Amino acid sequence: MTSLSGGGAVRTASSRVPAIIDSFRAEFLSHGTRAGDVVRAAELDPDCALAQAYAAALHLSLQTADGVAAADAPIARAVALAGRADEWERAVVMAFAAWHGDRPTEAAARFTAIVESCPRDLISAKFAQLLHINLGDVRGMMRVANAIDEDAPYAGGLIAFAAEQTGDIEAAERIGRGATARDADDPWAHHAVAHAVHNRDGPDAVLAWMLPLGDRWDRCSSFMYTHSWWHVALAHLAQGNHAAALALYDDRIWGVRKTYVQDQVNAISLLARLELAGADVGDRWNDLADHAAARAADQLNPFHDFHMLHALLRAGRIAEARDTIAAIEDRAARIDAAEAFPWRAVALPYARGLSAWAAGDHLSARRAFHAATPTLVRGGGSNVQRELFLAIAADNDRLLAAEGRQAAA
Repeated sequence: MTSLSGGGAVRTASSRVPAIIDSFRAEFLSHGTRAGDVVRAAELDPDCALAQAYAAALHLSLQTADGVAAADAPIARAVALAGRADEWERAVVMAFAAWHGDRPTEAAARFTAIVESCPRDLISAKFAQLLHINLGDVRGMMRVANAIDEDAPYAGGLIAFAAEQTGDIEAAERIGRGATARDADDPWAHHAVAHAVHNRDGPDAVLAWMLPLGDRWDRCSSFMYTHSWWHVALAHLAQGNHAAALALYDDRIWGVRKTYVQDQVNAISLLARLELAGADVGDRWNDLADHAAARAADQLNPFHDFHMLHALLRAGRIAEARDTIAAIEDRAARIDAAEAFPWRAVALPYARGLSAWAAGDHLSARRAFHAATPTLVRGGGSNVQRELFLAIAADNDRLLAAEGRQAAA
């Protein structure tokens, strides 16, 4: 067994595998571009359960049906090898197996338990936070944050973001700023502070915080690069500077990695907000819809589905949008009871509402949105990201009221 720098130990016959795994964990936590190198560890030692599990994690983190399929072989290999592993390594394998097996609630619980027993295992904390936010489980996020060794590298960003999502804005800003002071290349800490000041202090404070850090994001994966600039674009939009927000859409948000679902979400969300604010977005929806169509049948995450459906509707691809809603209906009907709530109570009514809003049926849309809104958090995404869904519902109410005034006149 060889100890790993971030906690835990790996059983491997290769002297090179531990260093590759350590590098993978650091790259994933810092949102770098070299996380994919972990595939090399799985190749060097096909009998290393942890290397196989992390190779599967790389695919699962794409959060697409294609990613799940690509994880089939390494996760099967990891599970087959888990009997030879120690308790910690086996726990990690089984957490990934639950995620791969479409049991995200179980996976989140397993990763949380791992962090509570191994507080320096921040890569497990990162996966737990990802799963918890997809599930809308802010208490789970805070439970993980409370278990983390706060002195471990990149701990600050994880703790700060969890604090912000649970409403502790002061702690989120303090911890996020402190984490950035210790390590200016912790983009998750930058992001947590942007969240903290977004509603409390307004767009000027977001820009004052984020813009001096912009050069740091050049080393980041496309998601963190585009999402960081997305926050900057939202600040410009809040100031009424549509041109600046649209320029960021064109130059730094859409086009970095068009096939990646997280980049698609950033672009769709920004374009939708620009349009709601009255900006002329031209024909940009067509390109977005071309890429969203490939993800519209995934049904892994309601939050993603809402964005893909929105892109299809705004591009006028109504038949594909109807197919997406039908796929959500099927998902809601067949998923296991433990995971069913967000699909039945959130995804399905909101998707129907979005379709009705786009079609101009504002009364039906209002009924659907009001059914979904009380538990919208369970559909996934952060509080700032979910503001789009609330803005669409508010726009629909405005249009419905206007129709009522016209009828009365």
